[in-house]
Amino acid sequence: MIPSIHSRALRALHRRPTAQRERGVVLIVVMVLLVAVTFMSISVMRSTLSSDLITNNNRTQTLAMEMAQLALRFCEADAASNKLVIQPKVAASTQMLWQKKDSWEGAGSALVAKELSEDNLKSANTPFVPAKRPQCVAEYDPNADGVVVMTARGFSPDYKSDSDKISAGSVVWLQSRFIFKSAGSGGGTPGGSGTGTGTGT
Repeated sequence: MIPSIHSRALRALHRRPTAQRERGVVLIVVMVLLVAVTFMSISVMRSTLSSDLITNNNRTQTLAMEMAQLALRFCEADAASNKLVIQPKVAASTQMLWQKKDSWEGAGSALVAKELSEDNLKSANTPFVPAKRPQCVAEYDPNADGVVVMTARGFSPDYKSDSDKISAGSVVWLQSRFIFKSAGSGGGTPGGSGTGTGTGT
């Protein structure tokens, strides 16, 4: 028996809602997958950015450390050859000179820090000179006779400061304590141990 036109139309009407529901489910699945892929891409981008920031911070810290080490060793050698003025003791109850901001950035007699020159920093293999050159302060320890405290600080190439706060880059502080082997207040070879701290952004 040949189906009537009316029967075929009824069967087509019954099939149509099922096909529409299938297309609706596929659309929802695609949208969910799209959202998941978007969040995964954002997560990967954030992770990459964080890794880049960490790598850059480590780099600036390393460069600042190298400058501080250079200043410390250079100033120790200058102190041993009487080319660097070693500041006298301060009262035991007051701050040492290296702890005072004016000793590093002040004017006139308050400024006691020695800043390395371009000739001290340049070499055939390293023509680069940072915008802010490393510094050092040498002074006698108020709590120990004959002990010299050498403090140095070095800066990364991108170092910037806003008042007392670091706005960019890194600064590393190193310190050594030593007694001259020869008699007197200066001359001879210094020997001692050093400690260092660093900050960066």
